[in-house]
Amino acid sequence: LYVVDTATDWDMVVERRERTGEDLVESVEARGAAAGVDVAKWFRYGATHEEVIDFAAAHDADLIVVGSARRTGLDRLIHPNPLPGRLQRGADAPVLVVGPDDH
Repeated sequence: LYVVDTATDWDMVVERRERTGEDLVESVEARGAAAGVDVAKWFRYGATHEEVIDFAAAHDADLIVVGSARRTGLDRLIHPNPLPGRLQRGADAPVLVVGPDDH
């Protein structure tokens, strides 16, 4: 699942996020195929944590897996409440946070 965050921006920023998301889900699909795993690609638009929580509930997910983000000092000031924490507090399913080097 890739969520294009439309909560704060539109137009060129959203288009760039869409392209990034398309590239990422294609990459995950290729990695899954190489490992013999079927990958279903899903796209949603809106506030990221809300869309993930709604998607997990609608699909009766047993586990939500989310990547941790490498955050800079400025990003920590601008976004003090990162996605993994919001998911852990709001989701009914357990949330597994994986680092950027976890494959």
